[in-house]
Amino acid sequence: MSIKTRVRVAARRLLERPSRKFRPQPAAFVPELTPLGTLGLATWFGLSAGLLELGCEVVRKLILGRKSWLGDEQLNNHYLWMIPACSLLVFGTTGCGLALLARWKPRPALRVGLYVLFFLLVLTLLFVIRSLHPVARVLLALGLSVRLVPHLLKVVPEVDLWRRRTLPYLAGFAIALAAFSFVREWVGERLAYASATQPPAGAPNVLLIVLDAVRPDALGTYGAARDTSPCLSKIARMGVRFANARATAPWTLPSHASMFTGRMPAEMSTGLTTSLDAKFPTLAEHLRDRGYATAGFAANYYFCTGNYGLARGFVHYEDRPCSLDDIVGSSSLGRRLYPTFDLLRYAIASRFFAGARLGRTDDEDLVTHRKTAAEINQAFLNWLPARGKRPFFAFLNYVAVHQCCVVSLRAVA
Repeated sequence: MSIKTRVRVAARRLLERPSRKFRPQPAAFVPELTPLGTLGLATWFGLSAGLLELGCEVVRKLILGRKSWLGDEQLNNHYLWMIPACSLLVFGTTGCGLALLARWKPRPALRVGLYVLFFLLVLTLLFVIRSLHPVARVLLALGLSVRLVPHLLKVVPEVDLWRRRTLPYLAGFAIALAAFSFVREWVGERLAYASATQPPAGAPNVLLIVLDAVRPDALGTYGAARDTSPCLSKIARMGVRFANARATAPWTLPSHASMFTGRMPAEMSTGLTTSLDAKFPTLAEHLRDRGYATAGFAANYYFCTGNYGLARGFVHYEDRPCSLDDIVGSSSLGRRLYPTFDLLRYAIASRFFAGARLGRTDDEDLVTHRKTAAEINQAFLNWLPARGKRPFFAFLNYVAVHQCCVVSLRAVA
């Protein structure tokens, strides 16, 4: 074929090729979000945020140790699963609102949902950095969402595939944390009893009762005008009453630490932001090593918790119970939303459950209900059969009067 012929063929093909300008373009792919898909996306973000926050808290605690502030998410022994559960609750509630939007406007729901959920994810992680100002956290979360979410929208199919593949693993890991949190107590008690030494013959039972924040001059046993403590007076007549006893500190943690170790507060590590270390052995450890069954039941949910070191030596220890309040208050984001949660609960209880216990408290904590003396007694009596024939050392902490003191002081103020 000559050069002239080749030029003619190439020109003909060029003229016959449709112009790019007028070539029909395929419709742009605009993904939609179904209500069920919205809940799945919110669940994935919630589990991711909760597990990431839990990881940050665990690392912070390992690095800073007892010198770190023991936040409320660490005062409950079950905080391992409570932090992811709270995050799942917050993101799931948000997902329900987004699901309604997805039912009405499926296409905008994806964009709005990614912005909102990604913002909450970043905000949750920023709350772990406790030195940041709240306004700075919000602005940083907004800025990162505005910059990064558009890139996620470009790869929605890949992001959705990643979500579908990883969601079962995230859910399984959260469930495993919850199972481990409960099983470790049950297994730990049985292993402790199985490996315990035999107690000495004729060893007596020891019962330590602490009336948190009770003054001696308010008790009839110590000369109060009213007979406020008839049972204590009866016990005092049968035993020994110390008329000149002094607390080593004016507040709970160092006072209990002194009772357990026999040391003065200046010798120990206890403080507002530090727990009792293992420098000195405790009474519970001493008796446990000699074959005693040891158990503690504390109604003071703050400075008497096991995470402040007072549970050392107790095979069985009950302090802060599992409650919806502790779940909501376990994560940093949940604590910020708690006042709204408490207000809604109070409004619902007032509207539909007249005369019911509303759960509001005058104390500045996240506990709807402190254990009464009767409940502490019942928990102790329920535990007694588990010890078998071993002598017991039991510690009972009552806090009802402490709560009354707080309410009275605020009423006066």
